[in-house]
Amino acid sequence: MSARFDPLRAARRCAMACLVPLLLALVLILPFQYAHAAAALELGPHAASIDTWPATTLLVDESGKLDAAGALAAGHRFAVPDTARGVLKLVKDPHWIRIPLRTAADAPPDWVVQVDFGMLDEVEFYLEHGGRLRTLASRRRRLGGAPRGRVPAVSPGPEPGPDSTLLVRIPTISSRVAPISIMRPDAYNRAALGEQMLQGLLVGIALCLVAYSLGQWLAVRDILYGKYAMYVGGLTLYSLVWFGLGEQFLWRGHEWFSKH
Repeated sequence: MSARFDPLRAARRCAMACLVPLLLALVLILPFQYAHAAAALELGPHAASIDTWPATTLLVDESGKLDAAGALAAGHRFAVPDTARGVLKLVKDPHWIRIPLRTAADAPPDWVVQVDFGMLDEVEFYLEHGGRLRTLASRRRRLGGAPRGRVPAVSPGPEPGPDSTLLVRIPTISSRVAPISIMRPDAYNRAALGEQMLQGLLVGIALCLVAYSLGQWLAVRDILYGKYAMYVGGLTLYSLVWFGLGEQFLWRGHEWFSKH
């Protein structure tokens, strides 16, 4: 007499047959991912824009007293981020971001480091090269020859030779988002121009809606138009702050407006 077929047991065997290879693949892949995350970014002649997140490691300064030299010496305390791309940990302590760089001998000398988020109220950039640590810019975003854009950016000028280390300190108490890219100046200018045109178009449409609503409110005396004008105006102001256009064009250099 033949054995009775058990569909539940067959399903279990099928699931195990699929699950075991998947687990083995994860075990083999994860070490390579972490090794890739710790590798230096190659700045070569054919690179136009490089996302630094795969090479980024983070250090949360719980005491808030680490300077750049101390953070550089505490390399063993940096860890691969376990958050989404460009998102820091949700704590109030300052963050140190460490990005190892390797500049090819035939690489162009001009690069731009950009933190593509306009609501950061403080950012500091440092570069270590050949045992020498120097300050690139401290935000006060506009210091030291930094490009005058809507988001924090700086020109580090890494030199060919020994590997260098880019340190970014973010002690901000606002939104903790810091997507960092290293770009050639032409790629940086092209991306900045496109973003400025798009944001200018959207702000222009919003201002037209505000003006139309205020005109209708004054003409027909319907309070609903006034409320709509306030609503669109509030969204427009928030957009100016979020994308960094407010500080770039309206309250440049006024730190109180940037923080509040």
